[in-house]
Amino acid sequence: MLGEHSALAIDLLADVFRASRFDADDIAREREVVLEEIAQIEDTPDDLVHDLFHQEYWREHPLGSPVCGTRASVARFDRDACLALLAARYRPDRLIVTAAGKVYHAALVDAIGARFGDLDGRAAAVDDCVPTARGCVAVHQRKLEQVQLVLGTRGVAVTDPARDAVAVLNAALGDSPSSRLFQEIRERRGRAYSIDSFVSSYRDTGYVGIAAGTRARWVREVVDVIVMELRRLRREGLPADELARAKGKLKGTLLLALETSEQRMERLALEEMYFGRAVSADEIARRIDAVTNDDVVGAAERLFVADGCALVLLGDVGRHAPGIDVFEALG
Repeated sequence: MLGEHSALAIDLLADVFRASRFDADDIAREREVVLEEIAQIEDTPDDLVHDLFHQEYWREHPLGSPVCGTRASVARFDRDACLALLAARYRPDRLIVTAAGKVYHAALVDAIGARFGDLDGRAAAVDDCVPTARGCVAVHQRKLEQVQLVLGTRGVAVTDPARDAVAVLNAALGDSPSSRLFQEIRERRGRAYSIDSFVSSYRDTGYVGIAAGTRARWVREVVDVIVMELRRLRREGLPADELARAKGKLKGTLLLALETSEQRMERLALEEMYFGRAVSADEIARRIDAVTNDDVVGAAERLFVADGCALVLLGDVGRHAPGIDVFEALG
């Protein structure tokens, strides 16, 4: 939005936050919208497999629940449930306001204070039990042309001191077309169209994931290559040139993320939630530059262990699913 419209935007946000009607008819319509979203995810295998992975890996914990809920939970959602959630969670001790762009800090503070300053109460306590990851191989049989798979290992929390080493490791493993997994599985072997790795970090835990889509007959080969690359990282880490490229990739991504006000705003909110302060790009770049190969090996040894791995397969897998012993090759 234009800077001169900021007062109107704050008014609208305050009205939504504090004076929503939660009309029963509106909620009934929105329930149908969410049910359609659930149906869309179920019809999109490369999205659905991630929900299935969370359910298997974080079983018996809220992290394992789908973000959209289930058909049963959505069907129970009504006006009373909206109001109860608002009263329990949307309290001033959980409220963070961030802005980026053409912003005058003092004026913004005054405007927010005028509209939210009289909020009272504290949010209800949230169960902070740290989830326990479950090692497994889980097959979800479905008639599809491809098998979608997610292989996950232990990860790190957002504030973990090893987070920068894990980010560097991930950049080299599968976070770009020049990464190890992309080059080996797609370019050299032709066993997948899409293959990538990612890091999911939360307040108190996380995981490193690898996602791919392949034919059923190639599932074991693809999984074997992934495990081989994880083992290589445990034993050798990254040679100097590959370590430098991974760092350069991360710093480039960091700078690109500063090019829009929206991304800056979101980053400020996350930093305030997790660190209680704004973290400069220079500080992050210095931490990335400080990562050594010993740090990468240490992170890989800590995370890539057989009993912390899970594999979820979605598709017409048949007899091609590997057993849980596939992870023993990690050593």
